[in-house]
Amino acid sequence: MNAADWIALGIIAFAVFCAVIYMVRRKNPCGGCGNCPYSDSCGKIITNGEKSNDESAD
Repeated sequence: MNAADWIALGIIAFAVFCAVIYMVRRKNPCGGCGNCPYSDSCGKIITNGEKSNDESAD
């Protein structure tokens, strides 16, 4: 294997690493309303880490 092959493998490995990190972070993107500056007016209900509209809860 020459240098170009190693560079290509490195780029592919980096892309896979970034994709895994993205998927892990997207699994539970909501940190709760405590840290949100819009918590007083957003109208979201958070249950089990998922957001839902307040209107649909009626």
